[in-house]
Amino acid sequence: SRATLTLLVIAAVGGWLAYYSGEAAEHHFQTVGFPTPEAEAATTDHHDTGGLARFALTASLVAFAAWMLTVERVSKGKSRILAAFAVVLVLVGTGLVILAGHQGGQLVHLHGLLAPQ
Repeated sequence: SRATLTLLVIAAVGGWLAYYSGEAAEHHFQTVGFPTPEAEAATTDHHDTGGLARFALTASLVAFAAWMLTVERVSKGKSRILAAFAVVLVLVGTGLVILAGHQGGQLVHLHGLLAPQ
């Protein structure tokens, strides 16, 4: 349980750090302009997906921590529901991280944002 909690903390903190590093890059292009409208739309999609991933991973951390704190105080059925909810949030968050990573790759390799020249 502690190992799981540690991994969820790392995932949530990593999600927040990634989100804010992306904010800086997005601000740069809002200042100098995007090369194409498609690149701007792709940036918005990437930003939104990253925000959802960050939310899902943070919520999974909260749900798992709540499960750890209440597992011995609530009925077995309620405990299982809370644990299942945390697992679903982890899976959704993981899928969103994968999608956001793919979208970020497209920003660089398809749209040329921040690509070396």
